[in-house]
Amino acid sequence: MSKIVTAELNFNESGTPISKKFDDIYFSLDNGLAETEYVFLQGNQLQTRWPTFSDDRFVIAETGFGTGLNFLAVCQAFEQFLQDNENTQLNHLHFITFEKYPLSKEALIQALDKWPTLKKYSEPLIAQYPSLVEGPHRLCLTDKITLDLYLGDVLEQAQLISNRETGIVDAWFLDGFAPSKNPDMWQQALFDQMARLAKQDCTCATFTAAGFVRRGLIEAGFTMYKRKGFGHKREMIWGQYLNNEDLDKSGSVDTPYQAKKPNKQQQTEFLHPFIAQADKNNKTATIVGGGIAAATTAFALAKRGFKIKLHCKEQLAQSASGNRQGALYPLLQLNHNHLSEFYAKAFEFAMRFYHQQKQMFDFAFDDCGVLQLAFNEDRQRRLAQNQTQSIWPQSLMQAVDSDTANELAGVDVDTPAWFFPTGGWLNPGSYIQAQVQQLIANGQLELFEMSELIDYTQQADNSWHLCFKNNDDVTSYHTDLVVLCTGFETADLMPKQDMQLQPVRGQVSHLLTDEKLNQLKTVICHKGYLTPNWQDLHCAGASFLKDITNCEPSEQEDQQNIEQQIQYLQQTGIAFDIEQIQSSRASIRSKTLDHLPIAGNSFVQQQISEQFADLWKGQAITEQAEVEKNLYIISGLGSRGLSSAPLLAEILAATVCQEPLPLQIPTISQLQPNRFVLKKIKRREH
Repeated sequence: MSKIVTAELNFNESGTPISKKFDDIYFSLDNGLAETEYVFLQGNQLQTRWPTFSDDRFVIAETGFGTGLNFLAVCQAFEQFLQDNENTQLNHLHFITFEKYPLSKEALIQALDKWPTLKKYSEPLIAQYPSLVEGPHRLCLTDKITLDLYLGDVLEQAQLISNRETGIVDAWFLDGFAPSKNPDMWQQALFDQMARLAKQDCTCATFTAAGFVRRGLIEAGFTMYKRKGFGHKREMIWGQYLNNEDLDKSGSVDTPYQAKKPNKQQQTEFLHPFIAQADKNNKTATIVGGGIAAATTAFALAKRGFKIKLHCKEQLAQSASGNRQGALYPLLQLNHNHLSEFYAKAFEFAMRFYHQQKQMFDFAFDDCGVLQLAFNEDRQRRLAQNQTQSIWPQSLMQAVDSDTANELAGVDVDTPAWFFPTGGWLNPGSYIQAQVQQLIANGQLELFEMSELIDYTQQADNSWHLCFKNNDDVTSYHTDLVVLCTGFETADLMPKQDMQLQPVRGQVSHLLTDEKLNQLKTVICHKGYLTPNWQDLHCAGASFLKDITNCEPSEQEDQQNIEQQIQYLQQTGIAFDIEQIQSSRASIRSKTLDHLPIAGNSFVQQQISEQFADLWKGQAITEQAEVEKNLYIISGLGSRGLSSAPLLAEILAATVCQEPLPLQIPTISQLQPNRFVLKKIKRREH
């Protein structure tokens, strides 16, 4: 991973941003909004294609995000389209964009201030603008508009996106600084990636008519047309990715330049044995589980039109999701790896998600910040490395000295620390209850508590027959797809699948507040954690006992929680004492051996072992693995489930509905349930 460098700008007298690096403007001096409308919206014939579009999601991809003007203009046009076409099949705009040199948030605000008519869309974009970390960032601006913002070189980023074999993009905006100013982007490799990701009938449009661009797109597989350019420009080009016999020669265009080769067969896809296609007509889902993973999955599927039955073995929001306060912060390491990539993106997605949900219903949530103490020499050494070598921006993680940590905490921790300024805490029970009740009120979900899954069988049409037990009553029915959000019990429900799941008992002690404790302003993490006051109580914990599933509170673990707070926070002057404990709660978390959660299709281990018996270490996997269709798993969330569940749910729902995925293939692959079996095969342990 490379550290992202922000764009260096000058603003002219009219407020138009100009790139210092490329010595070029971000949009037309005449009228940037009119240029976007003419070149990209009209050039891709969006207004005429949308009313007859046969899918529910239209995907646009763009090669230069810049100030976001193209995106915001499309948002405005799409919302107008929805208002004018109430019965349309198309109901969602999905915009994928790439930017190597993103604007800082401050520069973005200044640049978009020029377009007051777009404030309805620019304000939520600015509010959700992510930390500038390389790779994809999914922003759900509304329930009808999704933005995937890829930071980094488009040639590096695009090749790691799954094209789902048939393509994912309906229209390309080939934008960016002029080819003469930015030749590194305008390459055949880019045009080939555009074709690899294009669906049949995908269009493309660009402001330039440069001959090498037209020839490169033709070489990639597009059929190209000329069109009058915007303003003073004589010509521009647009094109379609289609079979020659399907050419549409209507409109005021010249004779089309025919595509020279069927590009799909000649592009290299990063194939992997992880993602099975689901039937997009499936619209009934059963979710088993009652925690944070189940609730967020219910929301992600419901907003895509699914009718959901939610079955909880106990009451809703039990196990680890029944704790009073859980910390929200990412797991970041000095060097970029799959672990840091997932948790950085998952954490920021979760914080955006909870803020949006908070606008719809009430639950206990506070983005008060999180301090992770560097409480020994080794951690202080790593903290010093972070200050000089870190790839993580200050908006995500900061290294702070003792004095700053004291000020942030509100108590004297007297220790340097990592500070996560947008972190905080969540009461998961209040969120889960509110989320489920809203879905019930909307007619999207039925809740069944004290309902235990006792049998599930796949049918010939790949649907599932499920049996549930409630006391002495047994009920059964068919459903299109099943999602198991069952924590450590997933291993018992799926004994033929080795997913390396391990139960871990954790007990939290609830401390009565006092004058000193009440001064705490942030979540404090050391070997355990301590939360700020909520309802006159603080959460102190937690114990960590592997392979224990007993949930009875233990006086011994209460004492350990108190001793742990004394060990790391005695300098605060807080008088930690066993007598402060008002109550305790023990629950079981589910963790994996590689510390990454599980999200994806179920599989049959024997089939995987046979299919990949000859797989060797380092070998690329070029075929899909056998999976149990329409059976999905989210598990192994460990101690960071509140931060990871919303993105895991989004990944799963996007997989089910054959949408663009919110993460790239290498990271998605590391979350799949069958990854442990494949690793064993490579090590010859199967």
